[in-house]
Amino acid sequence: YASLASLVPHGVLQLDPRDPRAKAALGYVDRLLSAMPCPHEPTSFHAELFEHGDRGLLLCEIACRTGGGRIRDIARMTLGVDLDQWAALGQSGTDPALLPPAPRRSTRLMGDVLFPNPGRTLFCAPAHSPVPGVVDFKVGPRIGEFVPRATKTSEHAVDVLFGAVDRLSLEETYQRVVDWLDCETKWVDA
Repeated sequence: YASLASLVPHGVLQLDPRDPRAKAALGYVDRLLSAMPCPHEPTSFHAELFEHGDRGLLLCEIACRTGGGRIRDIARMTLGVDLDQWAALGQSGTDPALLPPAPRRSTRLMGDVLFPNPGRTLFCAPAHSPVPGVVDFKVGPRIGEFVPRATKTSEHAVDVLFGAVDRLSLEETYQRVVDWLDCETKWVDA
């Protein structure tokens, strides 16, 4: 995630499972979970890692909850798993594997981008997306509504869910979404 000081968009881009970074991240998390006390029942969790040159992967945080942004939607669309539903069932003693899988809507890689609350009033915003690959986007505030400046990454005015056939295309779609919303969403000082 980017610094909130500059209020730049930030998000998550899924890695292709064959990407060496994905394999390294899974190995790191597996070792981490082996070394930590973990709940006995099935639960959702997320781990945020940083790539740090010579030092390799570094842990930012790990927590027993579904990650933020549109992680739940990404998992539902690409894995056919509702992470929150599985966690609730697992914690109640029900084996979530007994559920029929949620319908997969995408075989593509998925990503999201969040636009932090700018501390301004929304003047105009698009009603639909012209960017190929956008699956869903939501503008939180109404036209004319003042939105206090974000103080944490979960405080966002706009979020976009999108997909692409490969990682490079996913990165390009991310940039197209950012450029499109930068042009089409206008904010004014209160």
